[in-house]
Parts: sequence; C-alpha cells; structure tokens
Amino acid sequence: MRLTRIAKMAAGIDYHYLGHCLLRLNDVAEARTSFEQQIKNVFSKHEPRHNILCHRCEDEDIIGSRFVCHTCADLDLCSSHMNQYDSKSPDPRCKRHQFLKVPGPQWKEFGNGKVNEAGETADEWLARLLLKCTGVTPSTPGTERQQSTSLNKHVSRDVEVSLTTPADTTSVASHR
Repeated sequence: MRLTRIAKMAAGIDYHYLGHCLLRLNDVAEARTSFEQQIKNVFSKHEPRHNILCHRCEDEDIIGSRFVCHTCADLDLCSSHMNQYDSKSPDPRCKRHQFLKVPGPQWKEFGNGKVNEAGETADEWLARLLLKCTGVTPSTPGTERQQSTSLNKHVSRDVEVSLTTPADTTSVASHR
C-alpha cells in the first residue's frame, strides 16, 4: 500500500473534528487515537500538553489528562475541572454526560512514531481508518470520487445505527 498520499492528507487532518466524528459513531478507541494526535509534547517525559483549551480555564492548553464530552460538540475539560464536573457543570446543557479520557493508559508506551496499541504509524492508522470507513484503499488510482460517495453513504448509515448503540463504558469516565 502506498502511504505517501495518506501522508499528504494527514498534514491537513483536523484531529479534533475527526475525533468528535468517531465519538459520534461510538468508535471510542479510534476517537482516542485521533485526540492523542493533538498532544504537543509527544516525546517529553512531562505530562501531556494538549493543543486544546479547557472549556472552563480558556487561557492555556490542557496539561495532563484531557476529558472530551461524548455528547457536546466542543466541550473539553482539564483534570481539575473534570473533578468539579458534577457540582459545577461548565455548560447547563452538559449534564450527566460521559467523557473520554485522553490520553489512554498505554499512550506513553507506543513510542517510535506509533499511535496505537496495534503499533501503527499515523499514516498506517489513517489508511486503515479510511479503508474501514469507505472500503476503499488510498492507493487505488482514480477512486477519489468513489471514496467520497462511499464515505457519505457509510457515515449516514453508521450514524443511525450508532445512536442506538450504548457507548463503550469500559474506556470512558461516566458521571450520572
């Protein structure tokens, strides 16, 4: 499989948006991988620094664990505000929602440019994700139009199904 095309695509990927789309499809593991791509200091021994603001702090990047709301389109909390979530909800519409903790427990162990437990690089992960969502490999010539059409059909079908499927509660923080 040629990954050069995927590498060019990856440069323009909005991992925040992709992660939220994957959460809507209840693909928690892939969503976490997407959100982990926003961590700035991947190779540092310090706490992860996310390229995203806490909905409550609003003045700096989230350092440490990031909590992404499964339901709200753009609500991220730092650890200290997640601890206050029940008593001081950051948004009146965000009550008793589930949150995805980023990064995952094995994140530091991936190393060497790997992005998940399967040992994939970002390019390999994106290529597999594209194949999983569209059924089209990125190296197939002349499939740009087919990829777009196939993806639209697949996403429409999955959204209907995923809304009735319970979230993976083993990998989320739930506050009810």
